[in-house]
Amino acid sequence: MEWATLVLSVLAVGWSLLNWRRWREAERSLGTLRSAHYRLTEETHQEIAALQSEIRKLKVDWYRERNGGAVFVPSMTVGEALSLHPDAAEVLAAFHIGGCASCAVSPEVTLEAAAAQSRADLSLLLQSLNALLAKGEMPITLESPPRRANITLYS
Repeated sequence: MEWATLVLSVLAVGWSLLNWRRWREAERSLGTLRSAHYRLTEETHQEIAALQSEIRKLKVDWYRERNGGAVFVPSMTVGEALSLHPDAAEVLAAFHIGGCASCAVSPEVTLEAAAAQSRADLSLLLQSLNALLAKGEMPITLESPPRRANITLYS
């Protein structure tokens, strides 16, 4: 009986050692797969960013051709403006258009309607947005329009 117990114990240890080696090999394979997945994810993100940049350039060219040189026009929606240049949101926020909870604006609203809603100077807004594309920089020193209260209190 003692020999049988000893033989079974040795077999159990051998089986455990074999399974431990399999587990280590599986861990190595999983590490390799994780690395490959991470690399492919990064490459995919870079490709997506490059394609989005190319789409933005094509949109800009299309708008320029369609509108005789100006890209940002009053009939353009806020969503289209935001998709054309990553810094358009900052320019809109400077005019209190979509920059905070009280300045929220729908992406389907035209720039003209958004400017009217926030009582912003439409021509200055369009000039600032078009300046983004002229040099690829922030527009002419954007002086914030005069501050005004979001609500009017009556006594």
